[in-house]
Amino acid sequence: MAKNDTFSKHFRMPRSAPEGDYDNDPYIYSDKYGCWVFRNVSSNSTDPSSKYCYYGDAIVVILSIFLVLSMVLALVGNIMVILTIARHRGMRTRTNLLLANLAIADILVAILDIPIALITVIKGNWIFPHAFCDFNGFTVGLGLMLSVHTLMWIRRQMKALRDKRLGGKALALQTSTRS
Repeated sequence: MAKNDTFSKHFRMPRSAPEGDYDNDPYIYSDKYGCWVFRNVSSNSTDPSSKYCYYGDAIVVILSIFLVLSMVLALVGNIMVILTIARHRGMRTRTNLLLANLAIADILVAILDIPIALITVIKGNWIFPHAFCDFNGFTVGLGLMLSVHTLMWIRRQMKALRDKRLGGKALALQTSTRS
């Protein structure tokens, strides 16, 4: 490829640092995503754990506001769902208990995952220990699986209720439309 080729200019892997003297420069350009790797000041070498993606102040503010709003709305809304189901006896149906399970999964995400994402966006770097990274990865996956499986069971419950209400009519309707 030619040196002036746009593709090779923007997508070669890994992207090398631009020409220049970096002994007094606090950062160097490092990878294909536009992330900056800060030098470890004590050893004057790049530390892979100090990788920082700078998105700009505007994007960080927008992401932070979005994450705070998501966390607050998830907590308030899902706590109201749980309190409604717990306080009113008539609301304790199978479907509503599955909705309460979904609300609990969302509360766990709002408490365990969103604050970590918010701190990481604001700081621009992972500041927690490595074990906490594993824990965060587990809780993100757990929250996703709880939500998806709960929604699946709600759908299954609703289909079972519909089939029960229709009785044999649902089967008769399905066979008559096929022929």
